[in-house]
Order: sequence, then structure tokens, then C-alpha cells
Amino acid sequence: MSPDEATPSGERRGPDGASTENAENGGPAGADAERVDPTGRSATGRRARGSLETEIVDILAQSGGALSPAQVRARLPGSVPLSYSTVVTILTRLHAKDLVTRHRDGRAYRYAADDPAAAAARRMTRLLDDQADHRVALAHFLAALSPGDEALLRSLITESDE
Repeated sequence: MSPDEATPSGERRGPDGASTENAENGGPAGADAERVDPTGRSATGRRARGSLETEIVDILAQSGGALSPAQVRARLPGSVPLSYSTVVTILTRLHAKDLVTRHRDGRAYRYAADDPAAAAARRMTRLLDDQADHRVALAHFLAALSPGDEALLRSLITESDE
């Protein structure tokens, strides 16, 4: 039977022999649509996309202070511990996204959860800095604000001028 022919049960198979059914006809929708349990893991035991970052930010937020990668690693739940380098990679990515702060501690870094409002402000500033014409970008931003947010922004500008 060729790979693209139907099996006796009517299931179609692709060139690699895997099922080509999709969610529309009741079959599996592929690796991107794995079912995830309440712990954030799929049936294969893998974490859902982004869940490790969320776990690490939660650990940092609950710690009340800055943690080393080793301390974060020790606090991660699960029976199979992640490698130290995986934790460092995730922390570095979170820092690049402005979701955590870090400071030097000897030759290493210690990481802390960031205030979400401060992180959003830094991301907005970075996006604005990427624009050649700040006036146009700010005009579009102002036009997209709700009337309440526009009034709030105007009052904040007035307060900062005083």
C-alpha cells in the first residue's frame, strides 16, 4: 500500500506513514495541537509552549527577591530536572523580553520578576526607539487609545509638567 492510500480503517497516511487526519474530520491535529493537561504538560509529557517561561516567572515572583539560575532550577516542579544551561537560556530570553530584571552577582547573574507595568513601559519605549519618526508613531498610539486612557495620559503629562 502506498503512503497516500487509505488503510483498511479508512485512515489516510502521508509520505512518512503518519496519519494525515486533521481536527476537522476528528483526527489528530498534529504536534502543534497536542492536548495539554492542567499542569501544562501534553500527553507526551512535554510542556506546552511558553509554560516553562510562565513557571519561571511565577517562581521569581513568589521568591520575593533575586534568584540565581541554580536556585530557580531547584524550585522548578517535575520529576525530571532541567539542565542548568536550559534554565539560563530561558532566564536570558525572559530578560531580553523585559519580563525579568537581572544584576551581576560575581561572575553570574541573579534574576527577579519585574513589575508588569514597568516592563510594559520599557517595551513601549524600545518600540518607539525603533521608529524613525516618533511624532507619527505617537500620533497613531494616541489615536488608538480609548477616551478614558487618552484623558488619563493627558492628566499624567500635566502632572509631570508641574
